[in-house]
Amino acid sequence: MQTKNQLLPKDSQLVFITDETGIFDTFEQLKGQLSQLTAPFITLIYAINENDDDHFPFLRELNILEKRFSDKFIGHKLQTDSVTFYVSSLIQEFLEAIINSSIDPKLEFSIFGPDEFVNQTTDILGFLDVKSSFIKSKKIQ
Repeated sequence: MQTKNQLLPKDSQLVFITDETGIFDTFEQLKGQLSQLTAPFITLIYAINENDDDHFPFLRELNILEKRFSDKFIGHKLQTDSVTFYVSSLIQEFLEAIINSSIDPKLEFSIFGPDEFVNQTTDILGFLDVKSSFIKSKKIQ
């Protein structure tokens, strides 16, 4: 479980995967990483069960960070109106694309959210052949 802001080498890529439950912890980790001169490239996958941008906590802040750190950070907002969106293939499709397009020698994943979200996302990463040593998670109650 990742509880402190551990810095990664510049030749790595960090992928945060979260939902609205985990965005508060994710946002703090994201800011901490971006504040370092040697920050790795960071990708955020933010899944939410809403169709209205007003229900996205930290949306404005994330947009500001994405513009300010355009060479270090990109965010992907995944919206769905399905109550079972965790099992949708959207997250898997994004993760596959990120893994397949990565040119960094080290790709690390941090997952923040409720048990079901963390477990299913971890299973997806395992299916995509990501070693567990490159996956960190924090379950939010």
